[in-house]
Amino acid sequence: MAYLNRSLENEILSVSENTAVLLLIGPRQSGKTTMLQYLMENTCRRYIDLENPETLRSVIEDPELFLEMNPAPLYIDEIQIAPNLLSLILETYLNNENKECSYWFTASRMTDSLESVISKYHDKKDLFSVLHMAPLSQSEIYGGTESGPFIPIAEDIEKRMSLRIPCSASETYKRIWNGQMPARMSGRFKSLDVYYSAFLQALLSKDIYEAIPGVDKLLFSAFMCAAACRIGQILNIHEIAEEVGISDDTSKRWFDLLVNCGTIFFLDPYSSEISSRAIKAPKIYFFDTGLVAYLTKYMTPEILMCGALSSAILENYVISEIRKSLLNDQRDFKLMHYRDKDSKEIDLVLKIGADLYPILIRKNIILRKKPGNDSTKLPIYKAPGGSGLSSKSLLIICLRDTPQISGNNILLPVWVI
Repeated sequence: MAYLNRSLENEILSVSENTAVLLLIGPRQSGKTTMLQYLMENTCRRYIDLENPETLRSVIEDPELFLEMNPAPLYIDEIQIAPNLLSLILETYLNNENKECSYWFTASRMTDSLESVISKYHDKKDLFSVLHMAPLSQSEIYGGTESGPFIPIAEDIEKRMSLRIPCSASETYKRIWNGQMPARMSGRFKSLDVYYSAFLQALLSKDIYEAIPGVDKLLFSAFMCAAACRIGQILNIHEIAEEVGISDDTSKRWFDLLVNCGTIFFLDPYSSEISSRAIKAPKIYFFDTGLVAYLTKYMTPEILMCGALSSAILENYVISEIRKSLLNDQRDFKLMHYRDKDSKEIDLVLKIGADLYPILIRKNIILRKKPGNDSTKLPIYKAPGGSGLSSKSLLIICLRDTPQISGNNILLPVWVI
């Protein structure tokens, strides 16, 4: 199986030259171990997996002896299982003059213990760095790993177009349906059902069960299905709790856990000082659209393209791709959405510094007939009045073959992201 290069590779190597301890956090099976093992080829760094019961036992019983028996440089996988080892190493290195990176750690989910360690050492950049990883991006799978974060300006769009492979609407939905997990994209698992059935079992039995011992796995699976059916919607914790048969508090805790596992993310609401009608609730999205297709029982990309979820999953795909492009560049640009009490909305508001970029995502752009003849024209979209965005030009990401400018709108194909 061919290795797929990752956009984070150069960042990993750069950080490793300037810090002693690196922590990489990303979802299970997103490619963390594969990438780091690729980067440590022909080096003296060794790999240790804390999911090995004997290894974990030695770490828990005597971490000092474990470190003595396993000198740096090391790559230690699944550190969320034994976060005290990370704390011990950081304390040991705190006054060490040699800041060359000697330890790599990975974690499949964020925990309270890891969060506490990160908070304690976040300002010691020469000692400790934290990076985040997502499943494969469109650019990593289909070409152009060096295109950087998605910024909706002409120069960036032109650069991305030169690095992308154009694709049709049907091919876009094939990409969406296939998902973005490395094991699927490498060809190791050709069957959607076989892969995601095993993935879901691993997620439930490891990350979820470790966080909530004794959790009803069937009930949690039903909860994930209910969440997948609501991608792109305003989060309604009570509605999902009622459908699954759990309390609102349990629903909230389970959503928080899926966020910590890197399975889902929320888009916070945007509201300006002049907007009093904005709905102040987040929207829900999955990082991997293949998992959504599996959970919602869409058996082929053709059925997905014509199904009730087709527009929502396209929106999910676009927003997750933009979010991944920012994560891969370790940017903290703010992603938001706007919806008001009149149901007027902007799918995505991207904030870069003081600049705001409103973005619509549309499956279909319906052409309008010009008065008095049979020719057609593109519709003109406008941001909702009172949103604080009405003076901005709109970027519309849609299933077109080529970009086009229409009035104050820029129409951009999905494949350019």
